[in-house]
Amino acid sequence: MEHETLGAITELPLEALLPQRGRMLLLDAVLAGDTTFAITRSVVRAEWPLARANGVDALILVEIAAQTAGISCSWERLLSKGVHSEQKGWIVAIKRLKLHLAQLPFHAHIKAEGRSTLKYGGFQEVATRIHMNNALIAEVVLQLYQPQEG
Repeated sequence: MEHETLGAITELPLEALLPQRGRMLLLDAVLAGDTTFAITRSVVRAEWPLARANGVDALILVEIAAQTAGISCSWERLLSKGVHSEQKGWIVAIKRLKLHLAQLPFHAHIKAEGRSTLKYGGFQEVATRIHMNNALIAEVVLQLYQPQEG
């Protein structure tokens, strides 16, 4: 599959890159990315999981980091296997998490920048820094695993 047939990663619908749907799809846009990194944008909504009366629990940032990592993982799949290839999930573990706040206010703009720091077979590690209004609010290192096909 040639890169040109897909267009830019920023032009694809999120549903082509991620399995999440409905209120579990937390990303609003892909700002940039390739097979090693992704930058995404989200706006905090009352419909999100972990929402409370005045905002959303900051633990939701782990899922934003996972979805951001999923963008570059899916892009790699699309480039190598094509647009009609099967979307498969990943087993995800939190290696490190540092939250700089407890709650996200509704309508806040979130920017996540995830970068693959290690790849080995079906295993990879992705470090993500998450900002709200240009302030660092979370640092997340995820370990992802997807069994490789025979």
